[in-house]
Amino acid sequence: MPYVTNIYVVAAICGNFWQESTVNPGIWENLTENAPGYGLGQWTDNPSIGLYRRTDLFNYLETNGYSLDDGIAQLQYLILENSWVPTGAGYQSDYDTLTEFLESTSTNLSDLVYEFFHHWEGIDDGTGNIRLQFAQELIDVVFPEDDGTRNPWYKGNFYLTRSQAKSNALLIKDFLMGTTPPIPPYTRKRKGLPVWLMYKLSKGEI
Repeated sequence: MPYVTNIYVVAAICGNFWQESTVNPGIWENLTENAPGYGLGQWTDNPSIGLYRRTDLFNYLETNGYSLDDGIAQLQYLILENSWVPTGAGYQSDYDTLTEFLESTSTNLSDLVYEFFHHWEGIDDGTGNIRLQFAQELIDVVFPEDDGTRNPWYKGNFYLTRSQAKSNALLIKDFLMGTTPPIPPYTRKRKGLPVWLMYKLSKGEI
């Protein structure tokens, strides 16, 4: 099922993930193992205020038999956690919950980026422009030029390149929008293929 129908919402989330983790589900905060923050959104424990988001994430992953660096499982948890602070970082949100944000039809990318920044991340550390820039690249180039090519998740305790992060962003798009990658247009040479083979190609079976 799709959790999001608006590509701008997907881009806004990925733009925030770029700053937090370089869109890497296997990265620790500051590359320090057992640091408070981990994963795509850098779920972070903050015992001083009784917040244990990373611990809750790990409990979900381990209880359900997922590896800690499983990107899809982290996205599943993002939906399940449904974390949203309407007055986060001192700003009032236009949405009451994460679910409402995911259902937004807005095409104002800047507003969407800052909504997630302030109310899911719960911070405003001056990196909004960095988050917005990556999200804009996805909207302008990466998503429109998607030819259906997919790589496995790039992940580990290291910073991803921008290219690797964009590759992971396509996997996030597929999950959130409940879609399979588009099938690339046939080249002229493929028109001469047998009908049965054309059918299998169209179904992604080969």
